Amino acid sequence: MTTIFFDENMPPMIARALQALGKPAVTIYDNPEGIRRGMTDTEWMPIVGRKGWAVLTKDSRILRNQLETDLFIGHKLLGFFIKDTKKHHLTGWDLAKLVISRFDDIEDAARTMQPPMAFEIAHNAKRMQAIILKKSK
Repeated sequence: MTTIFFDENMPPMIARALQALGKPAVTIYDNPEGIRRGMTDTEWMPIVGRKGWAVLTKDSRILRNQLETDLFIGHKLLGFFIKDTKKHHLTGWDLAKLVISRFDDIEDAARTMQPPMAFEIAHNAKRMQAIILKKSK
């Protein structure tokens, strides 16, 4: 099973619940491999990539910032991006329900997909949506 790394913007209680159920999940608060609160995405991405972990995050800026997208691709990351909008802001409870309801899909993708790859998880979608990653020239 692939370990799922919960980015700092995700409630750690969700990862704790999954850990209690025997699922491989880590958070910033576990201080895995020296990853700590306040680290930039460009600092934790190489560590997560080297460990072969998948990323669960609400940080869609990773996909809009070309430097971070290039690092995401270069470190062969597999990412699951929660779609959280101003129009439909997800509470901690909403996030917990969404992650738990999609966790089998997340684990299946983590087991079968070849990174780099990214998926969007939206509260109102029946399936995760693949995201096309483009490296700069």
